[in-house]
Amino acid sequence: MIQRDLLFNELQSLLFSSELEFEVKKPVVGRIAWSKGVLNEWRGTSLPDDNQLTDEYKKVLTQFQSSNKLGQTGKLDFKTERALLEQSALSRAGSSSSKVSQVLNEAKTKLEDWTDKAVIPAAKKNLILNTFRDPRQLTALVLHHMAYKVKDNKGAYSNPEKYVGVGAHFCIMLDGRIMQHHPVSRFIWHSNCTSLRSVGVEFEGNFPDIQGRWWYPTDKKTGKKIKINEDTPTQAQFESGRFLLTYLNAILDLKHVLAHRQSSKDRENDPGPAIWFNVGEWGMKNLGLSDGGASYKCGTGNPIRPEWRRQQPENKSSTTRDIGEQSVQTDSDRVLKNRRFAETLGWGKYVNQLNDIVLPYSGLSNVSLGEEAFARALAGWQRSKGLQDDGVLGPNTWTMLKKTMGLVVNAPKHSVTTSMPDRFRVLVPDLTKYRGNWPLDFLLAWIKKESDGSIKSHTSLDERGYFQLHPDESKTLQIDHPRLSVDRDYSIQAGIQLVNLRGKSAAKYAAILGVPTNGEVYLALTKLMHWLPYGVQNIVEVMKKKGFVPTSWESFKAFCAANSAEIQAGINRKGRWPLANGIKNTDDVLKYAKEFKQFV
Repeated sequence: MIQRDLLFNELQSLLFSSELEFEVKKPVVGRIAWSKGVLNEWRGTSLPDDNQLTDEYKKVLTQFQSSNKLGQTGKLDFKTERALLEQSALSRAGSSSSKVSQVLNEAKTKLEDWTDKAVIPAAKKNLILNTFRDPRQLTALVLHHMAYKVKDNKGAYSNPEKYVGVGAHFCIMLDGRIMQHHPVSRFIWHSNCTSLRSVGVEFEGNFPDIQGRWWYPTDKKTGKKIKINEDTPTQAQFESGRFLLTYLNAILDLKHVLAHRQSSKDRENDPGPAIWFNVGEWGMKNLGLSDGGASYKCGTGNPIRPEWRRQQPENKSSTTRDIGEQSVQTDSDRVLKNRRFAETLGWGKYVNQLNDIVLPYSGLSNVSLGEEAFARALAGWQRSKGLQDDGVLGPNTWTMLKKTMGLVVNAPKHSVTTSMPDRFRVLVPDLTKYRGNWPLDFLLAWIKKESDGSIKSHTSLDERGYFQLHPDESKTLQIDHPRLSVDRDYSIQAGIQLVNLRGKSAAKYAAILGVPTNGEVYLALTKLMHWLPYGVQNIVEVMKKKGFVPTSWESFKAFCAANSAEIQAGINRKGRWPLANGIKNTDDVLKYAKEFKQFV
């Protein structure tokens, strides 16, 4: 361990070679100093450029965590690091911000956070270190293939649980799932002399070389080769590798994409020609990255082979490929089948409720899964129920899911309340009992936006129940906070108390603006109060200052758009919550209300 640390310190003072020069962008290098720079840009503060853990730093970091709905630890934990990297990417993007935003949004479902589940095996304690780097110095992604795959206790491959001890930052399964096991800042000896300023990704499988030969381990006793699995990478892995490269290119100052063979004589076929051409060469062509040049290598490594730079023969199978004892479908095949079954079986209208059921199997929380991520999570749910884990919601899976969801079979076709999704229909009686003068469609829309009708929904800020009350709101209203997630009647009563509280404040602002308390502007103000009370205060102040009276929600939105800089500046005095997020949240609620209106 001491030798590793000494070598790490020595490498910090060196550059890889003239082809791989890395510039230190700031006088002070360090993970904390980097985070202070990001926070200063985000919050407009003046935290000193150093690596000191001061109270002021912890305070600003806690504010950032709160605004991103992260655990408010005041510590630079792994999830906070990722959020800061993404915040920094948006700040740097400039005119490309829409493209970067799209990538970051996709990453919410495509990059599964396994940092809480990853382990450091005893044999790898000298490889996976508790040393953390300045993300500004990370400028390369190194591609590896595992040269093996592991079955779980059901005989299936691509189970992330079997790879939590892999010595790389990311792993990409044969089915295309991307797992992040360690923060990019963690120092891992994954690629010899190119480890210092790089991130590593391992692809599940044992892939052939340019002659179509596979690597086999050697029996230590007999000296003979032991034949193991012979795999070829999947299209899903190519696509996921490209996405990961695109994501890292957005959040880091990425300059290079490298192969493990370039740093080790023992890894001549790592990651193999197919992965290199379809991910590495793709990154050079589409993202402007470099592999260091035709002759680049370091240590005992070897340059990229010329044959690796050419298109490899395609996998002959169409939508599935045999990987031992199971047939794995590509994401695109699953998606196409699910689209067809959603229409023919009729489960498409329950997609939000289905999302809640399979979400725990995705490794994510509080998100709407994309079609590919949904299929992968569904496969996990199917495994837990003893079904074929193909990720396709066909007849057998749908039959079991209908029972899980408690759907009413043969419900009256012309009943108004049964025309809406069941998870909302069952709430109507209690909402009607407690709602007072609040429009039923508005309350249903609030629930749809905040919890999508799932009483168990809760955020990292511990917002709970149908209406998503924050613990501070429960305290103010003297609500039993945990009960919000288990007692439907109680959760609805408490939610309407919250609406009443926000509505009372909204009425004061409506009076200031001179708008009635029985229209959509008042409803919008009420929902905006739930988003950020002092955000509403800033909006109203600017409207009053300019003599503007909103006569509709559309005019309200238009004013905020035209005066966003001034309004946002006022909000930023207390926290950097984007005005656009609050407007969209409220806009969604009012749109949902119009949809519910036809039923109620």
